[in-house]
Order: sequence, then C-alpha cells, then structure tokens
Amino acid sequence: NRSANEAISIHNDDKDRIIREKTEKILLLEEEINKLTRELESMKVKFDMDVQHLKETLDQHIIILQEQHLEEKNKIIHDLSLSIKTAEAKFRESEQRRIETHNKLQDIRGNIRVFVR
Repeated sequence: NRSANEAISIHNDDKDRIIREKTEKILLLEEEINKLTRELESMKVKFDMDVQHLKETLDQHIIILQEQHLEEKNKIIHDLSLSIKTAEAKFRESEQRRIETHNKLQDIRGNIRVFVR
C-alpha cells in the first residue's frame, strides 16, 4: 500500500514537474511572441514611414519632371515663336524686295515707252 502510495506520489510529482516545465515553456514562448509582435509593430511603423517617404519623393520627382517637361515645352514654344518671327521678317523683306523690283520694272517699262515714242 505504501509503495503504491509512493508510486502515486512520485507519479504526481513527475506530473507536477512536467506541468511546471511546460508552463514555463509556454510563458517563455508567450514572451517571445510578445517580443516579436512588438518588433513587427515597430517594423510596420518604419515600413509605413518609408512608404510615405517614397510616395513624397515620387511626388516630388513627378513635379520636377512635369516642370522640366513644361520648361522643355516652353523652350520649344519660344524657339518656334522665334522661327515664326524670323520667317515673318524674311517674308516682309521678300515682299518689300518684290515691291521694289515691281516698281523698278514699272519704271523700266515707263522708260521704254518714253524711249519708244
């Protein structure tokens, strides 16, 4: 009887020891989970900040590219305006020469008529 009670007592002691060990392991794992959860939360905050920074940087680059594109368009418009002004000036100059040539031709015709009479 006594040895059966001792065996039961030893079995209960082993059982209690195993439960304590498993409980300690569970507590350690819970601590590890909590630590990893905090690290993940911290990483998430950093990730969100990085994403926000990248978005802002991208927005700034888009604005810069748009401004550069606008500057390029303005330069093209300016260059085309100068080309148009140059072409208009050449056209006016050519028109003036045509009028002068026409007037000279008229004078020559008039001189020929006078000479022929």
